[in-house]
Amino acid sequence: MVLPSEIKLALSSLIAMIVTEGVKAVFKKELPELVKLLTAVVFTALISLSEGLLAFVPLEYQPTVSAVFALVVSLLGAFGLHRIYKAATK
Repeated sequence: MVLPSEIKLALSSLIAMIVTEGVKAVFKKELPELVKLLTAVVFTALISLSEGLLAFVPLEYQPTVSAVFALVVSLLGAFGLHRIYKAATK
């Protein structure tokens, strides 16, 4: 099953917002608006272009690179969700 591009865009935007919150949580301070914007843009682009970028990686390393990328996004997402939850429960 292939998701429509509109749903992919909405999901990647949501992930970018959560990851941006995760980056803010890692640095433990409020980031300037430009840094927040750049973080969201970079992660949205990486998510959107991940399949194309993976083509540049040699075949034997593709599973490892995919796993590392998924780990980084998952960790930053977890930090972001924790930060959002903490802010919502104050």
